[in-house]
Amino acid sequence: MATYLTESEQVRSMGNLPRETESTDMLPDSRLREHLASAARTLKRWVGATAYATALADVDAAREAIGEGETWPDDASFSDAVKTEALREAECKLALASLLPHLNRITPGRGVMASVANPAGGSVSVRSSAEIEMEQRRLTREATDAVRAYLQQGYPSAGISYRKDEAGNVDS
Repeated sequence: MATYLTESEQVRSMGNLPRETESTDMLPDSRLREHLASAARTLKRWVGATAYATALADVDAAREAIGEGETWPDDASFSDAVKTEALREAECKLALASLLPHLNRITPGRGVMASVANPAGGSVSVRSSAEIEMEQRRLTREATDAVRAYLQQGYPSAGISYRKDEAGNVDS
């Protein structure tokens, strides 16, 4: 039985993170699972334990049907496919939001790369702490948006505050 709706491989894929075999020293699956646990706790608070458990049962059934190590099917059949996929996406984004500060620490002196001008030896642009926080807010907002229709009463914004700049644009 699965513990989370998403798997570390999905977090790696969405976050463009290296596979475990390529990053065992810096980012093992055990580290990702810590952040998935945090994401799962948050998501359960947002949507309720029953909704989470129903989605988890759907994911378990799909995982059993496809077998170990198989690719997740695009046509996976869930009791509520839209809701289950929304919860899976939100959990993955919450895990990435939780993981970002850790990524900044495990790459000392480099931080989380924002861009690479020339992979063969050019300059590398890294994200500042403020940019990391902004990215965390963006990922959390996207997770909230993915499950907005399923939020429990009392979590209208799931703890996300939207600020507007002088031009009236929403600052994530």
